[in-house]
Amino acid sequence: MVTRKAPENEEENASKRRRILQEALGATLATFDDLNDDCVVKALSFLSFEDMNSFAMCSRRCHEVRSHESLDQTRSGTIIVCSEETSIRSICNAIVTGRWRSVFRGNRTHLKIENIGNISSEEALSEADRDEIRGQARSAGLINVTSLDLSGTPESAIEIEEYSLVNDLLRFVPNLEEIDVSYIKVATFELFDFGDLCPNLERIKGDGSENCFHLSGVSLRGLSELTELSLDGAHFLSTREHIIGYESTSDDENAWLFMHCYSLECLSIMDATWEEFDGSSTERHPFSQAMLMKMMRSHGNLCWLRSDLTDENVEILTRERQERAAGAVEA
Repeated sequence: MVTRKAPENEEENASKRRRILQEALGATLATFDDLNDDCVVKALSFLSFEDMNSFAMCSRRCHEVRSHESLDQTRSGTIIVCSEETSIRSICNAIVTGRWRSVFRGNRTHLKIENIGNISSEEALSEADRDEIRGQARSAGLINVTSLDLSGTPESAIEIEEYSLVNDLLRFVPNLEEIDVSYIKVATFELFDFGDLCPNLERIKGDGSENCFHLSGVSLRGLSELTELSLDGAHFLSTREHIIGYESTSDDENAWLFMHCYSLECLSIMDATWEEFDGSSTERHPFSQAMLMKMMRSHGNLCWLRSDLTDENVEILTRERQERAAGAVEA
């Protein structure tokens, strides 16, 4: 290890520089301790609850300020970091034997699971084994968890072999209101059972995800509470029976464009792509202007959109909505 001797009088020189700066500014430089609690609370209000929770660990004062009633009081009960030895069964056993249901109480409503790509596919599990896991989920599930984070990052995306791994996890959190599956890539063409397993979902984030969603939005059916979708850079799959109708004006079920959720209010799909799944095609297509416009027209409650629509088409859609609104008032 190499050490370096600090220059002599370094502390004195630093103090002198601060004094010169203070004299130039005509005031004393403020430190964190000089800020009153109202200022700190205001600054915290711009942070995510994860960052606020980290802040709360710095000191007793930080903990007290972070607990201000105006701030998001969501707490994380625990974080699961999956290793190569992790399996769905080992996670189930940890939840049951560790009595995690009692841990997730009050404001502890957030669960984060890292590196789910390390979970083994457990192809050897019998149907009886899976029935046992389903029973454990019903009796010891984390019913107070409303937020689940399974996401990777742009620099470290997560690849999973079997979509059923995620579905098995979802069985343990039946009352989810939001989920993050950003930067997850599924190897097989199957679907997460959001509608069946988590009917109370209000927000889904899947930025940069691949093969997690069917273009028709079939896995989102039944989510009557879903209002927010963030899918920037996501990649969707489709089948031939649906593709033909995507750019038509038909209302046939096969023409449903993805995310056909009537309660949807906020949608972000910038740079999203799709491909036909026929077992061999790997060509990715951007969403055409016709597809984006049809999607917008089929979601009457949509009030916020981030997409690749041209300015001209945004103007057309805005005018159409204004005309419909005016017609409704006259009627």
